[in-house]
Amino acid sequence: MRMADLTVAEVMDSDPVTIDVDTISPQAGVHEAARKISHSGHNRLPMVDDEGHPVGVVTRVDTLAALTRE
Repeated sequence: MRMADLTVAEVMDSDPVTIDVDTISPQAGVHEAARKISHSGHNRLPMVDDEGHPVGVVTRVDTLAALTRE
């Protein structure tokens, strides 16, 4: 089967690594996001609310920029 013939459902991750924006503290949030991105091996981390609905995406570059601000 050619990759172009696959559906999104066949290639998506059915249990993605996410971060819950309602359960992290503002101070620890960037560190937790960076840690999750690093451990998952991905470059992006979907952010969800307490009901699991998507509210945004934080990237590896976002966390690096936040952690290196003076």
